[in-house]
Amino acid sequence: MIEIKVLVTGNLGYIGSVLTNYLIKKDFEVIGLDNGFFKDYAYVPRTKVSKQMIKDIRTVEIDDIKGINGIVHLAAISNDPLGELNPQITYDVNHKASIKLAKLAKDVGIERFIFSSSCSVYGSYQGGDFLSEKSELGPITAYAKSKVMTEKDLSKLADKSFCPVILRNATVYGVSPRMRYDLVVNNMTGHLYTKGYIEMKSNGMPWRPNIHVLDVCTAFYKCLIAPIDEIHHQIFNVGMNSENYRVKEIADIIASVKKDSEVKCLNLNPKDARSYRVDFTKINDILKFQPKYKVKDGAKEVYQSLEQKKLSEFEIAPYITLKQIKKLMNENKINENLEWIN
Repeated sequence: MIEIKVLVTGNLGYIGSVLTNYLIKKDFEVIGLDNGFFKDYAYVPRTKVSKQMIKDIRTVEIDDIKGINGIVHLAAISNDPLGELNPQITYDVNHKASIKLAKLAKDVGIERFIFSSSCSVYGSYQGGDFLSEKSELGPITAYAKSKVMTEKDLSKLADKSFCPVILRNATVYGVSPRMRYDLVVNNMTGHLYTKGYIEMKSNGMPWRPNIHVLDVCTAFYKCLIAPIDEIHHQIFNVGMNSENYRVKEIADIIASVKKDSEVKCLNLNPKDARSYRVDFTKINDILKFQPKYKVKDGAKEVYQSLEQKKLSEFEIAPYITLKQIKKLMNENKINENLEWIN
């Protein structure tokens, strides 16, 4: 394997915290760059990187990335609710700052640039067909729109010396040092543990593809070690075809973790337009990527973590992204532009 000194942006985040540990175990040298909004919290122990930069992705400079062989770009305003808080900030962070970083990488000769996108770019598709990387995109939220904008502009930068790779991740679940309970599998499992039943806030009909956080890390790893000609300027959906479920089916799977539990349909958001059933054939064919975990595995893992921590509340900061940001604002630690106040 080629020795790679990799920069992971957002390395203190939900995926980044797990990916850091994963890559270090694979003998990579990992440099971390993160704004630090969650740096003081560790749901499970973190792995330290060889160098940690606490820095806003919008202020990255060329000196920050010199000597790097590859970049995994995760740093972002990371979900729909936070993205809608200030859509312009979402575009500035997720799109403009991402392209600025990519251009800097290209300028200094960093060949591999792996961008963490999302299957949410497909938006709303009510039919039963599977959506491939060539399917029409229909982003609904500022978060999803920012990912599409970045994908398009990254593609324009691709040439013989610069290899952008776009990974459209399914909805992620599982335990992380930067634990999130605003993700569907984790959230439902939290309700199962704290209340003994599952609250389903939609009507349960939207489609969602799902993937364990460790499987996502495997996808990034494969892109870091694959021959350039296999991944150059490629888009990959990251997941497994059999792990596409309607939300109601996800709830039923999670309910099976605890005997005699039930699913309550609150129907608070019956018109949830986000619905996508995604095809993951390409990444399996090209990178031989086959996830190891299924939704029930993740639900058991998360449930056991809740038991170990005896967590009575989970829909609070820091486990809910938007609530953590609002908490930092209320404490006058960050401003409305999501910048630290010094």
